[in-house]
Amino acid sequence: MDGRLWSGRGEHFHQLGKTSRRVLCMVLLLHIHLINSDLQTGQFLIHKNKILTTSLSMISTKESSLQRCAAECLKSQSCCVCSYNESTKVCVTDTSGCCNVQTKSSEESVVMVRENKENFTDIPFDCSDILKCWSTISGEFTIYPEGIGALEVQCDMNTDTGGWTVIQNRNSSSTMFYTDWAQYKNGFGIISSDFWIGNDNLHMLTSKRNYQLRVDLVDWNGETRYAVYNIFIVGDENTQYKLSIDGYSGTAGDSFYYHNDMKFSTRDFDNDLVTDPSIQSCAQQYSGGWWYMTCYQVNLHGTYLAWEAFGGAYYDLKHSKMMIRV
Repeated sequence: MDGRLWSGRGEHFHQLGKTSRRVLCMVLLLHIHLINSDLQTGQFLIHKNKILTTSLSMISTKESSLQRCAAECLKSQSCCVCSYNESTKVCVTDTSGCCNVQTKSSEESVVMVRENKENFTDIPFDCSDILKCWSTISGEFTIYPEGIGALEVQCDMNTDTGGWTVIQNRNSSSTMFYTDWAQYKNGFGIISSDFWIGNDNLHMLTSKRNYQLRVDLVDWNGETRYAVYNIFIVGDENTQYKLSIDGYSGTAGDSFYYHNDMKFSTRDFDNDLVTDPSIQSCAQQYSGGWWYMTCYQVNLHGTYLAWEAFGGAYYDLKHSKMMIRV
């Protein structure tokens, strides 16, 4: 049964609609008129016989009523959801900023979710949101970046506290990344294995949030190194996906900065700065799309899976993984 419950003097429950066959649990709509002058009117969706599961972002207090519990949530700019137990009078507010948090069955309890989810995380933009609101386990998830819609991605929740959206994975130079502009624009491969997320997707992600880039590298002897760049932005197609990268830290060496301000090149779209007449283009010479200059200090898509400060420009690494995080 769907309905609306109004708090206050002399007001009663009014039925609004018919039972929905798609709704498995009873959901009521609560409109709370708060008496306190310093609090605004709030409207919540109520899920009966549910309670929030425990997390570090939750605060428990004793409140005299459902309405007072909702008022506690409204006091916080980071509370989108709370729960209240009528028997124990325990009010639990979640201050993570998430609206879709995990719940479990519990009699005499209700979960209240704000109807107005503006300024809260209701759907995940990237893996940082997945980590905060949905899962702490690495795996494949669907994110919804603005301007892209649904996008299947690999999330790394283990490396350096997690929340990384994986944008590239290559397990050896034998996996060919020698393809054309359209493929690099849209992305290719299998996200559980070798893949490129796509230049359009990279632009839409990095134009909406401030990301850092992490690159993890492994050589054939099992040695691992990494590089983190605090600035990582990819322009749109009109700029030929121009790269902005800076702010290095890590163990791999600052080789990627060499490619700062470079446009992307593929075998059929040459933007490199090479002047050697013996080289037709860097992308063709080294069999992969990249932000070539003349030609590279880093090339994770070419004949050699290379990072110059880690073994040299022609030292073939075994594995690379590129990830971004806010």
